[in-house]
Amino acid sequence: METALKVELLQYTPEPEKLVSAAAKLCYSSSGIDTIMGNLSPDNVEKFIEMLMNLGH
Repeated sequence: METALKVELLQYTPEPEKLVSAAAKLCYSSSGIDTIMGNLSPDNVEKFIEMLMNLGH
């Protein structure tokens, strides 16, 4: 007897690294989320995530 599985993707996050970077920056920034998101390029997102990981986060 086989059991069939049904999997349905309800949602996804298109840019998870950018979201993590923005959330981490928002905690310590006096800027609003619009400014933070506008200043996040793929290059500085990558560098920021690497820094967070090196700090043990």
